[in-house]
Amino acid sequence: MPRLELCDEHIEIRNVEEFLVQGPYHGHDGVRRWFAEAFDVISDPRFELDEVIDGGDGETIVTVQRVLGHSGHTGLELHLRWALVWTIRGGKVACIQGYAGRREALKAAGLRE
Repeated sequence: MPRLELCDEHIEIRNVEEFLVQGPYHGHDGVRRWFAEAFDVISDPRFELDEVIDGGDGETIVTVQRVLGHSGHTGLELHLRWALVWTIRGGKVACIQGYAGRREALKAAGLRE
């Protein structure tokens, strides 16, 4: 879960369109709800950061990450990879928008491959 002290009190989080849990989620309570709803089906989740891309404007960051673990219902191994566009304002995370892949996130952030 993102550290709340790094999140703006009015943060907005939107998941990847293809995710079952959509949102949007607002504020610190929304961050807590987002994390619980998006990842509660994964037992022993482990997050890995693959890439961080600076948007060059001091406000935009694109990350590519994955979560590894097991389905809480079936026990099957999970390996989910997605990208996020982070908007930073006043030194805090103001918005996180999920995308299915790196290319989509870069395009949404106005960046080139």
